[in-house]
Amino acid sequence: ACAAADAAAPPAQTAPPAGSGEPARRPDAVRYRASIDAPASLVPALRANVDLVRWQDFDDMTEALLERLVREAPAQARAVADAEGYFSAVAEVAVDRSADPAVVTLKVTPGEATRVRSVRLAVTGPAADDSPAGTDAIASAREGWRLAEGEVFRNQDWEAAKARAVDTLRASPYASAAIARSLADVDPGARAADLDVEIESGPPFSIGGLDVRGLERYPVSLVRNFATARRGDRYTREALDTFVRRLDASGYFASVHAEIDDDPAHAGDATVRVNVIEAPTRRVEAGVGFSTDTRWRGNFLWRDVDFARRAIQFTFDARVDTKEQGVQARFVEPPDARGWRDSWGAELYRTDIENLVTRTALAAWRRQSIEERRQL
Repeated sequence: ACAAADAAAPPAQTAPPAGSGEPARRPDAVRYRASIDAPASLVPALRANVDLVRWQDFDDMTEALLERLVREAPAQARAVADAEGYFSAVAEVAVDRSADPAVVTLKVTPGEATRVRSVRLAVTGPAADDSPAGTDAIASAREGWRLAEGEVFRNQDWEAAKARAVDTLRASPYASAAIARSLADVDPGARAADLDVEIESGPPFSIGGLDVRGLERYPVSLVRNFATARRGDRYTREALDTFVRRLDASGYFASVHAEIDDDPAHAGDATVRVNVIEAPTRRVEAGVGFSTDTRWRGNFLWRDVDFARRAIQFTFDARVDTKEQGVQARFVEPPDARGWRDSWGAELYRTDIENLVTRTALAAWRRQSIEERRQL
């Protein structure tokens, strides 16, 4: 189905008042209105990439410039159609000077779309012989290929498919994977495209030292101890993402960004660069409320993530109303070099419901690993 889309007519121009500082429209300037007659899916791209449409509000348009834009428009329109998978498109321009302003119509007949006939995705380099890390990454890249046989060949999809395949390899130990060669062989007569992509994996990467930037209060060891991957371990993006997620959730930092040095020359001992922004150390919350059930109630919360300047997290929480009163205090130490965190605390709790008074006192100690699957 085709849709005719008219670009908005230029606003009426009036001469600016004397001394306004605004340039006046040339008295001999040519005015025209651009109209697009094409499938609705092509109209936005034609509006954005065909100069004849883009320049219709130009205040200093001349006949010579308009004639040049009219001549160039069909080639620009065909380039747009090519990018959308229509390699046999026909584009033509008609100018109606009987209208005021003149109407310039760009008509694009795209024809049948070109579809993917075959796909070859090859990976060369060490990953091809590395089982299971390399072979699994190659299999994932092939399974995740986005431009499959039978789909319309669009340039944007072609670039996105290649980028995704490379990114899949880079998420594995092969962090420097890159396109070695790519070819989209389009047969306009058969309206078919044969795709051929070759990715060079580069060497496998192993985690090296940490380069931590942005620390002011805390030692580098605080950041290092949130990582379960150790120096010499094979790199994966999943491990790096887990490391960043733990730092984000720790309460010590407002922002965390980490990346590995993907220079193949350092693959055997690749530095992990970590940039952090420390969060405020203290937070205070207090509130007072009223309800018909409990009448007055209040709460107070104090949290300090750098208690005694030792990165110990201290929380004091008190809640009081006419029926229930409670107070608790908790200390959580930063993780040690083995990834364990100790916490201890105490709680006092009292209730008075229908003249039944209960009092509870609790003290507890807990050892917890930063590794979610390893807990005590």
